[in-house]
Amino acid sequence: GPRPHPPSPQMVAGAAPPPSQGPLSLFSDGLWMALGLQPRNANAAAPPPDGIDLKDTFGVEEWQLDCVFVGLVLGSYAIGHLFLKTEKQRAYIITFVNCCVAMIVGAYVMHSTAHYDVSVNAFSLGETPLTRLEVRFFRVVQILDVAVGLCFYPNQLHLLTTWVHHTAYTLLCSWMLQRRVSVLFSLCLLEELPTLILAIGSLHKPLRSDLLFGATYGALRVALHTLLAYNACSYSGGDDRIHVVRFNFALTWCLHVNWFYAWVRQQLRLRRESSSKKALKEHE
Repeated sequence: GPRPHPPSPQMVAGAAPPPSQGPLSLFSDGLWMALGLQPRNANAAAPPPDGIDLKDTFGVEEWQLDCVFVGLVLGSYAIGHLFLKTEKQRAYIITFVNCCVAMIVGAYVMHSTAHYDVSVNAFSLGETPLTRLEVRFFRVVQILDVAVGLCFYPNQLHLLTTWVHHTAYTLLCSWMLQRRVSVLFSLCLLEELPTLILAIGSLHKPLRSDLLFGATYGALRVALHTLLAYNACSYSGGDDRIHVVRFNFALTWCLHVNWFYAWVRQQLRLRRESSSKKALKEHE
């Protein structure tokens, strides 16, 4: 009799969907997904049939959860806006909220879900209801930080740390939601601890600690990130999504190492200046 056709990748339970073709298509798909719409590209990847639908967990559509997040973030900002007076302080309200949520989710996923296993495998390239929910929250934060910033702290919006960073992560979150990979991202949320320390110091200057910031930055955004990047680069499971993961790790690793190097140089320069001033006072 006639031979049956082999199943397509979309028909295989748990198989990663094929990627869109070409860099322009990838950007276009990501842009449409960032707007909460389906990609217009006919070759765009469809989610696996066994993917997680948050409606099954929370009883509401995912876009409705986004609306809840918008209300919570804007409400948190409104409260902080009443008590914080400077533009720089207000610029860190949303960052502070985001980092608190990120640290809670990251610590829970690392301890209870991944069990301190930071290897890149089929599980870490998948998703759970919690990690998918966190990616949606993280995307809402990126968009609102820019929108609120344009109204209340425009002078704190910088090219690299705001416009490039927030646009890139909005698109990355949209890609993770479409391709259903968010556990690994949630493990990386522990790297938000230095940003949380920076935010606390910016909200209340007496709590600022440059050394604590630098120590956590080196331990998490350099050491842990290096380990995760190595695991991603050495992954040999054949999942086509790993290419985007590797690219993201390579790019962020370069940025983290460069910024850490700049911080170390700044601290050494400040220490030299402090020593020079102290020596000058002793000679007077």
